[in-house]
Amino acid sequence: MNIPIDEVAIFSFFFVLVRVSSIVAFFPFFGEDSIPIQVKVLFSLVLAAIFFPMIGQFNTTFIQSTMNSPIKMMFAVVMEISLGLAIGFIARLSFDAVLTAAHFIAAQMGLTVASFFDPSQHANGGNIQKLFYVIAMLLFLSFNGHYILLSVIEETFHKIPPGSLNFSGRFTEILIVGVRSMFIWAIKLSAPVMLVTMIMNAGMGLVARAVPQMNVMMVAFSVNILVGLVVLFVSLPFLREGFETITNQVGDALFSAVSVL
Repeated sequence: MNIPIDEVAIFSFFFVLVRVSSIVAFFPFFGEDSIPIQVKVLFSLVLAAIFFPMIGQFNTTFIQSTMNSPIKMMFAVVMEISLGLAIGFIARLSFDAVLTAAHFIAAQMGLTVASFFDPSQHANGGNIQKLFYVIAMLLFLSFNGHYILLSVIEETFHKIPPGSLNFSGRFTEILIVGVRSMFIWAIKLSAPVMLVTMIMNAGMGLVARAVPQMNVMMVAFSVNILVGLVVLFVSLPFLREGFETITNQVGDALFSAVSVL
């Protein structure tokens, strides 16, 4: 018994799978190293199977041309991976803002000397960064960040058919604005701790001038950590509000980027 095989449909599903898996691999939370690769592959397959019937038929001419040319096929796959990388980079700006703020706080409190290698970020970090990272993960899910992932994937298929990716100047502008906003929010989120510790250090400088016999360096180091932790936990509710605003801005930037690609 011969079973008819629709090669166009098979290759169309292949491009759907490549795009979905690329976006999932670079997207926050879903692309973290803590999630096993088997789970990511299964999740990508399930999403591709869900989106494929919703998308409809791709450009038959493009699919047939890639089927007959390995070079075109390789180029199309690279374009799909580039799209996932671009979307993942913008999506991660919300997490980068929180982690950058945590780095500023740790540096101001003098905790950078207690840093360790964080395999989830592939960089040195500390307990403050790890705390902010876990909080950002939980807030990301509570703000329906996974819905943003699904919406963005669906939007890419409507706006960017396979083989039509084009990095325009408008997309570069969105990236620049996003990175600038990331640093601005990092400074805003770390401002309470940085401001209080800077004032305290200035006061310790006056104490050192008034009482030269006092070992201000040793006292300031301990007081810095204590005051910084108190201000940090008092300002944690503002972290939630700030991250919600960042997530909304990143979501808008994602849809804007998809519309100009």
